[in-house]
Amino acid sequence: METKEMIYYSIMNLGILMIMGFPTSYLYFFLQDELHFTLNQDFFRYFLLSIGGLIGIIFAPIFGYLSDKTRSKYGRRRPWIIIFSPISAFLFWLISIPFFRQELLTQPGVIFIYIITIYVIYSIIFNGMIIPYIALMPEITPVDQRIQMSSFWNIIGGLGTGGIIILPAILLLIVDSYIFVCGILSLILVCCALITFLKIKEPERSISKMNDSHKKGSYTEILKNRQFVIYQIAQFFWNFGFLIMLSSLTAFAVSVFDVKNEFEFGLMGILLLFILGGFIYIWNVKGEVWGKKRSILFCLFFLAVVFPFTIIFSLTPSSLIFVEFPGFFKFIIELPSSAIIPIQIQGIIWFLFLAVGLSGILILPFSILMGIVKKDQEATCMGFNSTFISISGATGNMFMALFTYFLGAKGAFYFLGPILGILLFISGLITNKLEE
Repeated sequence: METKEMIYYSIMNLGILMIMGFPTSYLYFFLQDELHFTLNQDFFRYFLLSIGGLIGIIFAPIFGYLSDKTRSKYGRRRPWIIIFSPISAFLFWLISIPFFRQELLTQPGVIFIYIITIYVIYSIIFNGMIIPYIALMPEITPVDQRIQMSSFWNIIGGLGTGGIIILPAILLLIVDSYIFVCGILSLILVCCALITFLKIKEPERSISKMNDSHKKGSYTEILKNRQFVIYQIAQFFWNFGFLIMLSSLTAFAVSVFDVKNEFEFGLMGILLLFILGGFIYIWNVKGEVWGKKRSILFCLFFLAVVFPFTIIFSLTPSSLIFVEFPGFFKFIIELPSSAIIPIQIQGIIWFLFLAVGLSGILILPFSILMGIVKKDQEATCMGFNSTFISISGATGNMFMALFTYFLGAKGAFYFLGPILGILLFISGLITNKLEE
């Protein structure tokens, strides 16, 4: 497989991660600016994210099965990509379009139903696009090039993750409209999907070979792969923490580091991307040398320490707040003025430590998984893996929704910080059972 083909396939991941990154980043500001939500109403955003995860649990296997059975001159996976990507893009854009918004805002509860309905339909269609796309990767990639393919896929996807942090802030400076922002993001997804559809050709396989492959890739056979099962259990815990941190990044920046608007969040995002980019480069270059297992173990145990201490301890201009649950209790240690650290410097330090571990968890797992998956079980394994990711993501966001609803945004972070540390430590212990 040529390098340019890997790039053509991976380019769609850029558009996907930009769309997927919007709910975890700028959706907070959209709900605040357009629908007048408060910080403590951010539980609704987590609720939407958990709905998306639950839909993935239900529909990922369905779309995987349907794409397995698809027969066309364009292959099994590509028709789903070209049909569902523009529909997904339109539904995503529809979230920002104010159909009857003023009328709905005057009726308590109706606006919630309106957004939830659109988001549910969007999530179903989005799964119909992304599941066949992911299943296509192992089918077009020779075994000896999987690590190289996963590197391109992660790097280009990382550009999408970075783009969603910076691009909306720039677009909002040009045109102060989320309809414009979401329209551009939708257009990027369609263009990326079109490139992948036109430039990637599925390998020709007879129906009998497809059926043989499907039999070999049954769930019973996959669950006999002990390394795959260990990986999935470990991934559940680290993905739980990883997705909670990503989805709560905006609210955390606002409530703890006093970020006031999209522009300030974009500036913070640029800083985060520089830090993340540096460590992603290190993990890409040195991960193989140090060993992927050893590298991800370092990331997990490091974050197991970082999460509790950077979330529980929040320095303010006059005090060190140690655990605050609104309506319950608040314990404060007063600091002398010489010990005060400016809140912006705290943010830089926190993101620096966070980026060390998160960059490794972003890059390393997929290459580890590609080394575990057995030949002729690729598509089924990827579907199984997507389902587990959806389960952990839905669970994590549901926890954040509940804790934010009852404790407020800042209280939720203080409560979950130690829990995330424990879960990541457990994940590290389980990951240590994997063979190098």
